[in-house]
Order: sequence, then structure tokens, then C-alpha cells
Amino acid sequence: MREYKLKTVIPTESEAKGLHYDGDVYFSTNNHLFKASKGRYTKICDVGGTITDFSICEKLFIVTEERMYMNNENKMVGSLRKRFSCLSVSKDLIAAGCSNILEIWHVPKEFKLPLFDLHSRNLGHFLDITSVKFIDDSTVITTSRDCTVRLLDIKANRSLRICTTMSVPMAAYSTDEEKKELVVVCEDGTLLYYAIEGENISSKGIVYLNSKVLATSYSQGFLAISLDRESEGNLLIYSGQEIVHCATVEHKILDMRLHGDTIAIKGPGFVGIYNLAINLFEFELELPRIISMDIKKEMIAVGCADKKVRIYDKQRCIHTFSDSNIAHAIFNVHILQNSVLCLCLDGRVSIWDMKNGVCYRSFQIPVKMSASEISDDNLLLFIADFNNYSIRVVDLQRGKEIDALKGHDGPVFKMKWDGDSLYTLSYDNTIRRWNVYSQTVEELQIRKMATGFSVRNRKLCVSTVNELTIYDSDFNYEREIKVSLKARKRNEAFISEKPVESLDFTFDNRFIISGGEANTIKIISADSGDVVQKVRVSDNREWENYKEVLGRESCKPFDKTRIIEALKIVHSSSQREFYVLTREGVSIYEPSFIKFMPLHLDVSLTPESIRKYLDCEEYLKAAIGSLKINEYEIIKEVITSCPADKIEGVVKHLDTTLVGNLRSAVSRMLDNSMYHFIAIRWLKFIVFYFGSLEMQGTDLHKIKKNIELALRMGKLNKSMLLNIIKK
Repeated sequence: MREYKLKTVIPTESEAKGLHYDGDVYFSTNNHLFKASKGRYTKICDVGGTITDFSICEKLFIVTEERMYMNNENKMVGSLRKRFSCLSVSKDLIAAGCSNILEIWHVPKEFKLPLFDLHSRNLGHFLDITSVKFIDDSTVITTSRDCTVRLLDIKANRSLRICTTMSVPMAAYSTDEEKKELVVVCEDGTLLYYAIEGENISSKGIVYLNSKVLATSYSQGFLAISLDRESEGNLLIYSGQEIVHCATVEHKILDMRLHGDTIAIKGPGFVGIYNLAINLFEFELELPRIISMDIKKEMIAVGCADKKVRIYDKQRCIHTFSDSNIAHAIFNVHILQNSVLCLCLDGRVSIWDMKNGVCYRSFQIPVKMSASEISDDNLLLFIADFNNYSIRVVDLQRGKEIDALKGHDGPVFKMKWDGDSLYTLSYDNTIRRWNVYSQTVEELQIRKMATGFSVRNRKLCVSTVNELTIYDSDFNYEREIKVSLKARKRNEAFISEKPVESLDFTFDNRFIISGGEANTIKIISADSGDVVQKVRVSDNREWENYKEVLGRESCKPFDKTRIIEALKIVHSSSQREFYVLTREGVSIYEPSFIKFMPLHLDVSLTPESIRKYLDCEEYLKAAIGSLKINEYEIIKEVITSCPADKIEGVVKHLDTTLVGNLRSAVSRMLDNSMYHFIAIRWLKFIVFYFGSLEMQGTDLHKIKKNIELALRMGKLNKSMLLNIIKK
């Protein structure tokens, strides 16, 4: 069995805050932290709550509502249970605002318990601290909602009040190398300039912007300010008290970081790098709210709340499509051969060419839809009518309705195409299989209330209130699996048993991936009914359904918009990963495997000992020993001796450094027709567990050539046999 883990997510709109820019952009969405570089994004880490701030020095520190986390080299080292509102990190110290108290902590240099050591706690403000900045390694400047700005000398343990403002100060910056001049930015758009001589503080000027300030940033003598205004000039750059640059950015800027002549900006649904020299974006990444998804190969199509369709791979947004005719929310999306199709709630159907982005077909079917599906040949579109319980059949080439399938006594809420038939599940508790080409229909009556189903290779699995039922290709009962999901929302008095609502077969039909309104995805063996793995949907402790049993969290108000649940599950055609649509976005899970270091295994490296391993059926040790010797004949002997059902267990436990030797040996075996099928079996698991990077173009060419040769010989043999039979 493959062990899955969360690999990456698509960044989406959220309430998360925080931005860092040093040539690469670091930004947060929900409880995930991302790094964007050269037009691609990479998930760095996850934490246990919505990110409210983060700071990067030698290590990465992330703040949520409940904790501060420390990450080192993309690994979570530890956390501190504190409610910090903001923080700043130097080489040796952490300065953080905890309500109205400024706390100074030592940066951990080694792993010990407790991990964090408190340096000092400093009073001075009487309302919440809004910003903390290190001026140098021993001086911190803070602003607070009590409309004061204070300067703390950590070594002398002395706090000095700089000024009192008329509105809430957002941030304060030192503007000279000697740290004797300051600028304070207030929410109402007032800029206050001060000079400091010891304990003497004098005003150097005031600038009024007459607009609310949303975000600020300071770098190398330049102050960047974003204003809450719809007119031109919502991004200003100051040098001293003079404006040196004024730009208009279409997006609402809630956070920014200045770096040279570029500035990273983040809004409610947008992250980008803006070049001030040319007044254009160098990098743009929209953060949409995802409603629906479809998967084909490694391409992800999503329908978004802004009435746009976006195409993603695992690291970037490839295309964004829109249609001016779309007036209602997107209901579903489907990937066709070279196109993507979008359906709206009012029956609007739009189809785009994915190569040039042109919407080449847009038409409307007057229907209130409840489900949709596409045939495998991409010629027919099926739309379930909520009002009259029928299924509209639409010819996509002509954009016209050509038929209606009738027979259900309730609305259809799930549809799936498999083979040559359409499977539909209705609220009348029946599943129908429609062969639209032979005009036949078969019906399966479900005893209990059905909540979902999956079909693959004509094998059917139906989920009901507390079980999964599997049927064969003729709708004959095979087995029943007792399964349910435990979840607990704050508006529920007791722990609730939730049914499986989203499920999908793996491509080999060996396992069922199931989820629902709970923080658990269960991977179940279709043969034995055992739960072989449980995967967590979200690590965000602030969302509903995170825990099965509530303690003091139950006193918090219930938030119906933040519920952890699996809305849709799709297993990839590559058989490598599966995709989960949640209220947070799209999560991608890939197999993880344990790597044994050969040095920790007692493996002898002589040909005689390797043959002894084979005689004792210790195939993993034999493989490791032969690959370390790296002699083709010995590796070939191990490969041919290993039984077919043991290959996966050997490959997935190999170290990455040995896989290259294995691939080279298997590639040589492809040149010999005697070893074609053995080599292909091994290559399949190499690709599955180590990705396509371990497959060279020559290997793929050899496989293709051998398959074509086998098909050609098969067709020739078939024709010869038919001629013999006729004679």
C-alpha cells in the first residue's frame, strides 16, 4: 500500500497576512506559506492556524492566533504557545507584541527543552501593539493603538516614548544610518518626521495625505505607501518628505515590501511584483476562491467565484479564461481534449481553446442544473435538470440539445461517465446506467439513503449513511464495508457520525479514497474493507471539524463559512497522486515512502552474498547490494529473480542515489526482447515513487517502440489465425 502525504496546495484567497520580498516573494494563504520564484510557487510549510504574520532571518518564524512556529530548512522545529500580534527577528533576538507588552526572546541556536528562552518583558503601551521593528541588533521601535510610538534599548533595558499621535500609528522607520531620524506613518494618512538627540526629540515636519493608509514599507531611504482610494495615485514612494514616484495599481494593496526598484504587493486575492521603473507587473498570481475542479493528466481546471476558469499545474497558473456572457456563478468545469468547458448555474455553457485562450463556443441551455458530466470522446455533455429530474443531452459540436434521458423520480445529484455508459445517482435512491449509444438503461435500487458513488472499469461503489457497498459490472452485490467519518462542529451537541459523500476508486480498483464533512480522508482496501490509511484534510485548528472532541474550543462561535470537508476527490490518471477540493482550495497528495540508508543495513557487497539473499527471499537487501556494486549482470539477476508482487516493495524503499543505477540497468534490459515485460514492471514503480525525472527520453522511446512492435506482431498473428480458420 502506498502511504500518501500532502505535497502541495493551490494558493487561494484567505484572511492570512504576511509578506516578505528579497528577490523571491514569500506569502501566506490560510495556514500555508509559499515561496514564488521565476513565475512558479512552492509550498514551504504548513502550520496549525491561519497565518497572521511571519519573519525571515536565518530561520523562519510564523505567527498564528495561538502560536509562534519556528521553521529551519523547510522543517518545523518547534512552537511557542503565545498570542503574538506582530514580530520582528534579528540575528539573535525575537521581538514580538503580545497584547500591550513587548516580549524579547532568544533565537534558539540548538535543540533543547524548552526551545525558547525569554529575554525580557517590557511594559509601556497600554493598548495592543500594532508593529515591531528592529532598528539595529539592540534597539526596537514599536507602535500601538494607544497612539504612541516607543523606542526600546534592549541592552540598557530602557524604553523611551517618541511621540503621541492623533490617529493610530501603523509603523515607524529609522531613515538615516545613524538612527537619529524617524518617520511615523498613521492610519489617517499623516506622516510624522522626528529627529532624536539622546533623549531630546524634535519634530522635522508633517505630511498630510488625506486618505486612509492600507500598507507601508521602507527600504534604502525610500518609503512606500498604499492608499485606500479609487482615483489615480494609490501607490506613493517618498524620499524624505518629497514624492519621487506615484503609480496607480488596480488591486487593493493590504501589504507591501519594497526592494530596489521593485515592490512586492499583496491584496485580498492577489500577489505580485510591481516594477516602479516601467509601471508594470513583473509577476502576477491571483488568489481566487475555488468552487469546482476537474483533473486531466497533471492539469487542474478550476472554476472560481470571480466567474473565471483557471488552469494550473502543480507550480503555477498557466491560463485564465473569462467570458463576457457569464452572468451567474460557475457550477462546474470539465477538461476536454484541447479545451476546457465551464457551466454556470443559469445553464450557460462556455468552451475555450487552451492553446490560444479563445472562447470559441458559448450557448445557453435553459435549465436549473444539479449535476453535469462529459462523455469520454468529448462529444456529449450531460446536464441534470433539477426541476423535472431529466438529463439533458447536448451535442458539443453543434451546441444544441439533442435528447433527454428520463426515468428518475427525484433530482440527479451525481453523474459519472465510465466506459460507454453514463451512471447517475438520484435522490430517489436509484442508480441508473445509461448506454446512450445502444439506447439501453439498467437500474440499481439502493436500500439506504445514498450519499455518493464512484465507478471505474464498470466496478461500482455506493456510499450510504454508514457503509460502502461494492457492485460488479452487472450490478451484482459483492461486499459491504462499514465506514463512517467522525466530526464535530461547534454548533453540534455531540460527536456526529458523518457519511462518506466524496469518493473515488484508484486506477487499479484496489483502493477507495473516501471523504466527507470531516477532517479525515480514509483510504480503504476494496478487497478486505480495511482502512489502510487516514489522511488529514487540513491542519488549520481554527476551522470547524478540526477535532473530533471539543474542549474549550466549544465556547467559540460557530463559523459556517470555515468548515473542513472534502467536496470532491479525484485520483490522477498517472496513478501517482489524488486531488481533494475543499473550502480552502485544492490539495494534492502524493505517495511518501520510507528510505532506508544502505549504511544502516547489514548488507554484504559480494556476488555470493547477494545470491544468498535471493535464496533467502531477501530481495531488498539483494537489490541494495547489487546497486551499490553497480554491475549490470548482477543487477539483472536480481531484477529477473524478484517476483512480480515484490517489485513495488523493493523499489519504494530504495535510496534516491541508487535509483539512477537501477534505471540504467532496466534501460539496458529494454534492448533485449526477453526482458521487455519485466523491465516495464520495474519502470512503472520507478516512475510512480520517484517521478518522471528518473525516466530519460530514451527509455520512453524504447517503451513506445516495444509496445508498437508488440501490437504490430499481435495484429499480424491475429490476421494469420483468422485466415487459417477461414481456410
